[in-house]
Amino acid sequence: MVPPPPPPPRTRPPKAPSFNNARFRKLPKETLYVHNLNERVKPGMMRQALKSLFAPYGTLLRIQIRKVHFLRGQAFITFAHTWQAAAALERLNGFPLFFKPMHIQYARDQNYAISERDGTVDVHRERRQRNMAKRGPRRILKAAERAAIKERRAREAAEEALPPNAILFTAAPPPLSTREALEALFGQYPGLVEVRLVPGKQDIAFVEYDSEHASTVARTALHKTHLGGEVIRVTFAKR
Repeated sequence: MVPPPPPPPRTRPPKAPSFNNARFRKLPKETLYVHNLNERVKPGMMRQALKSLFAPYGTLLRIQIRKVHFLRGQAFITFAHTWQAAAALERLNGFPLFFKPMHIQYARDQNYAISERDGTVDVHRERRQRNMAKRGPRRILKAAERAAIKERRAREAAEEALPPNAILFTAAPPPLSTREALEALFGQYPGLVEVRLVPGKQDIAFVEYDSEHASTVARTALHKTHLGGEVIRVTFAKR
């Protein structure tokens, strides 16, 4: 009696491809991604121009123009069929619109209008939620960075607006914040009275001159000076 053949080895199912990969942007889709548009043109006028250019190649389902400042110059054009999008891409890629050549490629993700037509809205929403979950921490971090930059710029603007004072406030990294280094640096300008270090603070100090005119000369010369790869900030001290 012939023994039965051994069972086939268990194999894992193939992993679904990631459509975030750049090579999938080359796969034909109904949606085209258009960028390098003229950012100075108003969205309404740009929409009409895009509609006039792309409508002859097929049925347009949606024209989406980015209005956010850092996303301007981009648009998504959705056709009813893939072959229509392919024809528009072949004919219009590089076409000058408002004195700038359009850069056109297939969109990375399918447009909501296509998902709604094909009855795959739930899949579309799930994919979007996954993408938002991945981007969430990065967006929070970027928002915190932008808030920190905004706060720093506001503080620097307030320091720049301080009235003249014979006493200067300086912020310098430790290699340049010793008494000897600061006296040598600020002593280049006449009228230096003394340098006062702040106990427990290694990167800030107060520099006093005998007049507001002398301190203004020193501040103008040394503020935001690059020394040894570091930047020194010099402002008038608060009264």
